[in-house]
Parts: sequence; structure tokens; C-alpha cells
Amino acid sequence: MLLETYSMHIYNTYNKLQFLKEYIDDTEDFVNIELDGQRNQLIKIGLVLTTGTFAVGLINAVAGIFGMNLDNGHEVGQEDSRKMFLVVTLIVVPGALLTFAATIAFLRFKKLIGT
Repeated sequence: MLLETYSMHIYNTYNKLQFLKEYIDDTEDFVNIELDGQRNQLIKIGLVLTTGTFAVGLINAVAGIFGMNLDNGHEVGQEDSRKMFLVVTLIVVPGALLTFAATIAFLRFKKLIGT
């Protein structure tokens, strides 16, 4: 009779421990899902920042190509070069912004980033 009582206590304790183990496993799965969501948001932010860096890199590439060969108009007697400097600047900056917007639109179309 005494052994049966101890056996029931042990069985009840075992059941409580099994329930706690399942609860801990479920909580761990929930935390992992939340962390995965946060990680995905960080990856999306990194993707947008990389796209912006690419757009700025286009401006830098054009500036590097024309940097030594295109006068900015502040030199004496070269008023015509100022116009060319402004033309190149006014083409490159909107072109880079358009590239950024097109890349973001493509990423949204492919559903890699949210709206």
C-alpha cells in the first residue's frame, strides 16, 4: 500500500515534469520564431541600405570618371565648362535615384521586402 502511494506520487511528478518540458519546448520554439522575424527584418534593412549604397556608388563612379577631366566652372575663363558640369550632375543624380527606386520596386515585386 505504501509503495502504491509512492508510485502514484512519482507518476504524478513525472507527468508534471513532462508537461513542463513540453511547455519549455513550446516557449523555445516561440522565441526562435520571434528571433527569425527580427533577423528577417534586419536582412531587409540591409538589403535596402545595400541598394542605396549601389545608387550612391553610381554617382561616385561617374565622379571618378569625370573628376579629372570635367571642370566645375570655377576656373578663370571657363564659363562653358560650368554648364557641362551642371548637365552631368543633373543627369547622374536623378539617374542614381531612378536606379534606387527601380531596384526597390523590383525587390517589392519579387516580395523580398515589404511595402
